[in-house]
Amino acid sequence: MRYKLMLVIYGVLVGGSYGFLNGCGKEIPPPLIPTSVFFMNPDCSNYTISPDGEHVAFLAQWEYRMNIHVQRVGESDVRRLTASNHRDIPYFGWATSNRLVYVQDSAGDENFHLFAVNIDGGEPEDLTPFDNIRIQFVSTLRLVPDVMVISMNRRDPRLMDCYRIDINSGELEMAAENPGHVMIWVSDHHGQVRAAMALAENQSQLLYRETEDQPFQTVATSQIVDLLVPLSFSFDGQQLYVLSNKGQGTEGLYTFDPAKRDFVNLLYQHPDVDISFIFLSYHRRLLRGVAYIDDRLRFHFFDSEGERIQRELESRLPGYGVWVSSLCQDESRMVLQTLSDKSRGAYFLFDQPRGELSKLADISPWIEESHLCDMKAIQFTARDGLRIPGYLILPKGLKPRDLPVIIQPCSFPWSRETWGYDPTAQFLANRGYAVLQVNYRGTMGYGSDYLKAGFGEWGGAILNDIEDGVRWLIAEGIADPARIGILGHSVGGYIALASGIAKPNLYACVADYSGPTSLVTFVTSPPPYWYTSMELLYDLVGDPKEDREWLEAQSPLYHPETFDLPLLVAQGINDPLTPVAETDSFVADLRSLGKEVTYLRLEEEGHRFVRAESRFALFRAFEEFFGEHLEGRVE
Repeated sequence: MRYKLMLVIYGVLVGGSYGFLNGCGKEIPPPLIPTSVFFMNPDCSNYTISPDGEHVAFLAQWEYRMNIHVQRVGESDVRRLTASNHRDIPYFGWATSNRLVYVQDSAGDENFHLFAVNIDGGEPEDLTPFDNIRIQFVSTLRLVPDVMVISMNRRDPRLMDCYRIDINSGELEMAAENPGHVMIWVSDHHGQVRAAMALAENQSQLLYRETEDQPFQTVATSQIVDLLVPLSFSFDGQQLYVLSNKGQGTEGLYTFDPAKRDFVNLLYQHPDVDISFIFLSYHRRLLRGVAYIDDRLRFHFFDSEGERIQRELESRLPGYGVWVSSLCQDESRMVLQTLSDKSRGAYFLFDQPRGELSKLADISPWIEESHLCDMKAIQFTARDGLRIPGYLILPKGLKPRDLPVIIQPCSFPWSRETWGYDPTAQFLANRGYAVLQVNYRGTMGYGSDYLKAGFGEWGGAILNDIEDGVRWLIAEGIADPARIGILGHSVGGYIALASGIAKPNLYACVADYSGPTSLVTFVTSPPPYWYTSMELLYDLVGDPKEDREWLEAQSPLYHPETFDLPLLVAQGINDPLTPVAETDSFVADLRSLGKEVTYLRLEEEGHRFVRAESRFALFRAFEEFFGEHLEGRVE
């Protein structure tokens, strides 16, 4: 009820003052949109269709939490299957046409368990009822009913062993024990775990075995940073689809013959960006295409039928990106989602034989696209000549001159900022800020040279990249040099803190959300299940033995006396990546030195603030903080 009331008030404001002022013919900003409009849970999300094509399942709000619901295709009745009133369910999928599986952690600790529930209701079952474990999906098997493949660190908290699990009984069968260095497991389409990727001896290793009763053999190697990533077996089980840059350029998709220990064919390689993922047709038993992200998500098809369907859907939904997110077993029915930079989009059901396209739901129908802002891909040149990509969001209704600016560095170097609806950026733009998102050197997705350019540069060239983006905005006349702030989450939070120390004359204020304060702790005490990726982490950040002095020098925790800017820090107490005790200590040291610090410390949260009320508190704090120091609008 309170959300509906808030939306009614929002509608009155939009229909009143906004419409009247537009009639004056003046260039004005859109109405001030309530914080909760951006950060409340969506009405629904994650629509997916059952293997038999008879039902759709989705997440929808119940008791202000996202829970699984199911609906028969063509009918209006909806059945709620779960009753989580403490924490959202983040992800689920169909195991069979009658049973769904989902994951959930406790209070943000990221120890995800696997649960199952039937579509006719009943109490959900925890299929992995073990203490202090974390599961990951390896494969949902379309060709083997009632069985899926997962990895789990039950035997050793550092190592993800591979299991087949009966999703009805919960019976576990170990399919492969981690020898101590496997990062990725790959099963064939019948559930036999026959390939893996490992990091060892400063190499990326492709492992293979013909059958599960044989030991794994190393069939290919590359430098550790030139990751050799197995994605899937071919449907005949004889070849692998692998990502590799073969030592140079961007990652391409290859077929690899493990019996001959050699690459067979290069299927696709983009000249500028890596491949993001592949998609298969289980009905036709073929590789359908690949996806990659340059300025936005794009596809390359190997299958003419898949390309025809994609083009038809795009023509029927003009102005939006279209992503087929779920197909039934025979591919006669499929769920698709529209993609936009100014809304969360909508879900549609496409009946392919009939050619019928019907809307299932808008994800967040209260978001008014006309009030939100374009997200534009940009590039600027760093001081050493490297081209740095990112996105610029300019506030609507204001001339792009002398604006207050908030810099958003990428949260994780092993990911990247992408085009699409970003509630944080749109919220800030609605408050009158230009927002620059920077995919600094070391960000994955742009090839091995770009990745390696960031190695050991977390307190060095990466901070210069961020500064060079600010200088570019100032030179373009967009930024007011006196009103520039930086807001970062996770590694982006570290970058924000480190920038505040290294570039104090550039910024007016700093906001950090779950950012590590110590690089020493970051590389010596990560979550235990990061163990198999530590060699790569040392390359990215630094070796705690050889580079300890440098790591300490770049860690804000050890230098509170050098931090002189207004600061807002947000931290969940159950964060498995950023120890709350270190954040507490850093804030306490700053305050003892008389520094200006606002500290938002939340229980029941981890590295990300998942609960809606936590997000509301977080972004209201950001709004007031930036309003005070950068003079943006405040609700």
